Amino acid sequence: MPVDRGGPMSAARIRWGAGLAAAGLITLTACGSATQTAGGAAPNAPATATLGASPSPWPSPSPSGTPMSRPGLSDLASALGEQGRGAFQDVYGTLELDNERNVVVLSVTDPARGRALVAAAKQAHPDADTGRVRVEGCPFTRAEIDRAMDAIMTAELPAKVFSAGMAPHATGLVVETDEASTTSPALRAALTAVAGRIPVTLKAGQPVKDM
Repeated sequence: MPVDRGGPMSAARIRWGAGLAAAGLITLTACGSATQTAGGAAPNAPATATLGASPSPWPSPSPSGTPMSRPGLSDLASALGEQGRGAFQDVYGTLELDNERNVVVLSVTDPARGRALVAAAKQAHPDADTGRVRVEGCPFTRAEIDRAMDAIMTAELPAKVFSAGMAPHATGLVVETDEASTTSPALRAALTAVAGRIPVTLKAGQPVKDM
């Protein structure tokens, strides 16, 4: 689940985890065409790079065999996010905790720079168990997606947008609107124009109440 804590959430600016992507959603590409996504899988999924010497795609458990505590993974993610929002924002996409496999998944646009990010986090926080980091490629940075999200939420659009958030693994944006507007060509065109190269997936939702 996403753990990036780079700023306060608002009712109109929500980031989703993997559960947001659902079958049959309409995805807008930069050229304005619509494609169907299944199960939230992005076309041409990015390659994956794994840190550590183990040939397994997941880091090995600690010698004691005791899984890292949830706070331990959260602290590790915080150390990574600190670097991602700082010197490595040019490649930083997002972070997710995988409690089942006891790792933090770091999505970056450049896996080599991602490994440098992990090393910087270790240098800044020597106690961080960076052997439990999995580095994955992603198509967009958080900074790019945030800019597109802000542009959408402040734009004059032909239909009401309830909320917008990062799609899983920094693959684009998920925008919630009413059921009828999910198939609106006018809304699709407007969102594509505003978001630029960031793909936008339309999803039926409900107005977000002020918190």
